Amino acid sequence: MKRIATVLVILLAVVGVLSIATGYTRDGSGSDSKAILVALEALIAGESGATHDSAAAAVGPQTMGAYDSTFPTAVADGDAVRTLYDQYGRPRIGWEPDDWQASVSSADASSTELVIKAGTASKKIAVQWIKVSCDVALDVTIEDESDNVLDLTYCAAKSGYVFSFPLNKPFILDTADKDIQVQTSGAGKIAVTAGGYLYP
Repeated sequence: MKRIATVLVILLAVVGVLSIATGYTRDGSGSDSKAILVALEALIAGESGATHDSAAAAVGPQTMGAYDSTFPTAVADGDAVRTLYDQYGRPRIGWEPDDWQASVSSADASSTELVIKAGTASKKIAVQWIKVSCDVALDVTIEDESDNVLDLTYCAAKSGYVFSFPLNKPFILDTADKDIQVQTSGAGKIAVTAGGYLYP
């Protein structure tokens, strides 16, 4: 206990010296570089943040993350990037703010392709899951608008299939600003529901 008390006294002394040197105030006003001093002082004072089911503390160390509803600017290999969270504090793993979901159907997707998701400028379409159902037996081709085949599956009459991909390994179109669409081998009702996100 004496050793712990000694360490706390030393830390308090360090905080005091740094406070004088930097001119930061107890309420945390000042530059971002002084935030660690506020957290350290609060930790020493026993202000460890909110307890379960209580309002968040105004001071003290707390786990925080950055929320961003837009794509970050381009970065180069080796650059530092921020860990992003959604508005509820859940970390984003393998998915982005620009998520999408679409549900389309057609009586005949053989002559005119059925667009599942239209392309977006400067962004690629990433698919995390896709569900296809057929009224009649059909060969179902998932492709981009340049007819590059992404997947070809046989769909029996009155049946369907579901594809899902790991969060960190989605199905991504190779080229930005391209539609993802479906084409069938003949006439017949087909319904497609899919979801994913846009990839910079």
